[in-house]
Amino acid sequence: MERHRNWPAECWQFDFEVPMSLSDRYDPVISIAGSVALDANGQQRAPGDLMAQTDMVAREVRLTVEGAGAGADAIAKLVVFYVGEGEDTREEMLDRLRAGLPGMEDAVITAVPVTNLAFPGMMIEVEGYAFADGGHALVHQAPTDGVLAVANMAFVGGQAAAATGGDDLESQTSSALIALRNGLGGAGLNLADVVRLNVYYVSGGGPADLDTVGWVLSQGFSAPGPVVSFVPLPALSRPGCLVMIDAIAMVGPREVLEIPPWEWSESWPFSQALACGDAIFVGGQVAFDADRKVLEEGDMAAQTSLIMDRIVAMLEHFGAGVNETMKVGCWYSAGASVDMLKRNALVRSSYFTKPGPTSTGVPADALIDEGVLVQIDVVAMTPRGR
Repeated sequence: MERHRNWPAECWQFDFEVPMSLSDRYDPVISIAGSVALDANGQQRAPGDLMAQTDMVAREVRLTVEGAGAGADAIAKLVVFYVGEGEDTREEMLDRLRAGLPGMEDAVITAVPVTNLAFPGMMIEVEGYAFADGGHALVHQAPTDGVLAVANMAFVGGQAAAATGGDDLESQTSSALIALRNGLGGAGLNLADVVRLNVYYVSGGGPADLDTVGWVLSQGFSAPGPVVSFVPLPALSRPGCLVMIDAIAMVGPREVLEIPPWEWSESWPFSQALACGDAIFVGGQVAFDADRKVLEEGDMAAQTSLIMDRIVAMLEHFGAGVNETMKVGCWYSAGASVDMLKRNALVRSSYFTKPGPTSTGVPADALIDEGVLVQIDVVAMTPRGR
């Protein structure tokens, strides 16, 4: 299976070179990199203006998908990281995003509020997936709100606790898990089909809240469970909401990494890496040792290198090279600092040969443990399923 990577000339650019791409197409899947409101010289446009930047980013996403040989109607899933507060702000932003991407009405969208993004004044970053056969979008099946099935994947976006889900992290996580199960059921799937979870929860970081969220979620899965990335945030977009889950599901046998460099709690059935069909998923990797102690404490570049070395080994376990990576997601502990972005992006991108995969980097107020400065997850595609 050939892959096609592209960074359209008319799209935004960094003011430094990285061997990455804005789109990575491995038919029928198209990965869309984190798109932002920079210009062709890497300069911020409309700093501080969320709505103006939303219009700009919608155009960037459209051009990226067109550069991959498809149209906006091929978009299946978007994740929107944005700086803003309140439901009204979120809804206006999403309405403008949809208006700038006509044809993607059924796409699943997860909106994740953050304190800041990589550049001062940057207000929005959008990444996602599209699916196409040649230049034509694949048929999307949207059996229920927030769920979309296309090709051999199903996306469930931003499942939060119901209004009756209680006001504490444990009860809301349980309610969100039920919402996820019900969403999957609408597509004829169940929790056993989930291959990847992204769990956003309100916390100042540290192990206590992570243990609560992880323990509740572990009750819904059996080993070998999905890979997971846990992301603590200061707040979510709906008042009182403490947890939000999005997921990817696939039907078919899976192979898991039996001996990872570190593991979650013994009672948690989550995998560190797994393969299903042609897809390989690596969950959020941090610089833990086998006892979940932080390595290379205080050194982001060293933690990034350690994590990337481990990801290379995980992909090799499933018969894939690092350049078969399709999508890289990175949370790093830093404010809106171009210097910090460069320090992180240059290390992780150095593992790839140009043109490399798509990438999204988002600064975080805190990560899952004190001393953890970076968390990286990846999706790779390789013809192992045939």
